Amino acid sequence: NQSGVAVGFTGTTGATLVSGNNQSVTSTSAFGGTYGTTLSQNFSLGAGSTVSFQWDFHAGDYVPYYDFADLVIGSQVFNLASVATVGSYGDTGWQSFSYTLGSAVTGPIEFVVSNYADNSVSSTLNISNVNVSAVPESTNLALMMAGMGLLGVVARRRKA
Repeated sequence: NQSGVAVGFTGTTGATLVSGNNQSVTSTSAFGGTYGTTLSQNFSLGAGSTVSFQWDFHAGDYVPYYDFADLVIGSQVFNLASVATVGSYGDTGWQSFSYTLGSAVTGPIEFVVSNYADNSVSSTLNISNVNVSAVPESTNLALMMAGMGLLGVVARRRKA
């Protein structure tokens, strides 16, 4: 259900996720939907890491069937769009998303597009330019700083 997916969410390759309409889809009841597609990758990210990408949601459905697209980072869910926000058969156009983590997260980053209350019409979520920029953990940063300090001491002794 996705095409051109960049492995590990790097690079500029995009993906199109389809919510249903005779697609090979999975249950999205955990997100409040019926059936759809989930693209998932596990990460361990430190506080200060940033997740960014471009996205476009196209509602192939109509009110009151509120198909939706979500982003999940760890246990936090961001609703990108739904039929409720774009209207019947609406489209968001390309949007940018960027989020900097306030605390460390270990777990999945998931893109979800789902039907809601029916499975007869598909909605789509297009994603592109997904970038996950990790900030080194404080212990790694401390070791790196100590190593640089040691290099500085050695360089001074050689100079003297």
